[in-house]
Amino acid sequence: MAVDDKVKTTCLAAALLAFAALVYTYSSYRQYVSLGDHGLPGNFSGWYQQLKWHRIARTDTRKPAPYTDHDLGSPIYTEETKKSYLSEKEIPSRVGLRPTVPGFVAPQRQTTQRPSRRMLEMQTKFFEDTGTLNPTLFTVKTSGIEKFGTALWVAPDREIPPIIKLLKGEFAHIHPEGSVHLFLSLPDAERVIANGWGERHKLTGPRIPWGYTLVYAPRDDGEFEVWKDIVKASIRYFAGKSEVSYTA
Repeated sequence: MAVDDKVKTTCLAAALLAFAALVYTYSSYRQYVSLGDHGLPGNFSGWYQQLKWHRIARTDTRKPAPYTDHDLGSPIYTEETKKSYLSEKEIPSRVGLRPTVPGFVAPQRQTTQRPSRRMLEMQTKFFEDTGTLNPTLFTVKTSGIEKFGTALWVAPDREIPPIIKLLKGEFAHIHPEGSVHLFLSLPDAERVIANGWGERHKLTGPRIPWGYTLVYAPRDDGEFEVWKDIVKASIRYFAGKSEVSYTA
């Protein structure tokens, strides 16, 4: 092949790669923007920030327990983080495929199997009722992580557990499409993920403590009961030894 032909071939290959990168960037950015409001800016700056986080993000978000004893060496992993707070009845395996969760580091959202407006209202009401019935234990207010949406926080007069100290006491919040981010104890997160009800955040381990879990939105009333059991496990996790009251 002549030198000129090699140069042309190299230039053509470079142009095709550049075009493919441009198409990917445009498509990824459009999908990022379509996810709506979240904790990062909904513009190119936010998209690029989450792209940079991919360098430290994990991809094994559906592996129940990828950590080692060494990973749990930090003092934030107290004895409370290693207990189960789920009810004694076994969590059933979730029926069907998991919802689609795009590969962004943030926001972490499901884009399929979205719940009805009625279901979203039931989820929000459960959070609100928990705060109303347990004012000395929990506060319900806007998420500090997302900057919008309903969240459960440890009440201001209580000591914040080490694992959520950096979050100033927030331990659960609801997303607009019905998925929920919450902290579960290590064995509870393992069970929830293994049975198909959720997955970890991509930054758990390198940036976020283990146990931070995305729980999928319930698709029907039966799944709502399982969803409540999972959320209650998170609530009991941060209630300490206090009894928690719930609506019927």
